[in-house]
Amino acid sequence: LCDDEAEMEELENADDEELTACETLTLPNSSLHGLWESLILPHETKQNLLEYARSALLFSDLNVSSNIIDWNRVVLLHGPPGTGKTSLCRALAHKLA
Repeated sequence: LCDDEAEMEELENADDEELTACETLTLPNSSLHGLWESLILPHETKQNLLEYARSALLFSDLNVSSNIIDWNRVVLLHGPPGTGKTSLCRALAHKLA
C-alpha cells in the first residue's frame, strides 16, 4: 500500500483565486484501506458492481472489439450530496488496484 498523500491540482478563477480542480492518489493507497468494507450497501449490489468493473477492465485489456461484444461503458451515479457517490468510486478504484 502506498502512503503518499493526495496531490492537489489547482486552477485560478477570474478573480485570481486558486481552486482545487482535483485530487490524485496513487493506488492502492493506505488512506483508502477498509473503505470498500465500510460501505453500507447490499452485498449483492457491491458484488455486481465489482464484477461489472472487472469485466469492463478485462474487455479493455484484451482489446475486445465492441462489434463482437457490446457492453455499456458508463455507470451513472446520481443522488444528493453526501450520499456516498465519491466514496463508492474511491472504494471501487482501490479494490480494483
